[in-house]
Amino acid sequence: MSLYSDFMATTLGSYYSAATGNVDPWTKQNEIDDEAAALVQASGGSVTAAQATQTATQDVTRTLKGAGSDPSDPMKLGWFSDLATTFGITNPATLKTLLEIGVLGIVLIFLLWIGFAVFTRR
Repeated sequence: MSLYSDFMATTLGSYYSAATGNVDPWTKQNEIDDEAAALVQASGGSVTAAQATQTATQDVTRTLKGAGSDPSDPMKLGWFSDLATTFGITNPATLKTLLEIGVLGIVLIFLLWIGFAVFTRR
C-alpha cells in the first residue's frame, strides 16, 4: 500500500465514491496491494510478487465488477446514470460534458449577477 493511494483514498476517495457510486481507484489499489501481500505470505514465498499482484488485480476487479462498483466501469456513474436515463443520454461522456457546461453557465450567471449588483450601486 502506497502512501499516495492511502492519502487519496481517505481524502478524495469519499467524494469520488459519493459522486459516482463506485469504489474509488485508490481504495481499489489498496485492496489489490493488501491481497497481493497476503497471497505472497500465505504461499510461503512460492508465489512471486508479480504473480500475486496479477492474481489480486483479477480477483479484486472481478469482485467489484460483480458488485457493480468497479471504478473502471464507464456506464456506472451513480446519480449521473439516473440523469442520463431521464434525458435519454446513453454516452456518459456526453452527459459529463453537458453537466460541465451547465455548471459553467450557472457560475457565469452568478458572476454577472454580482457584477450587476456591484455596478448598479454606484
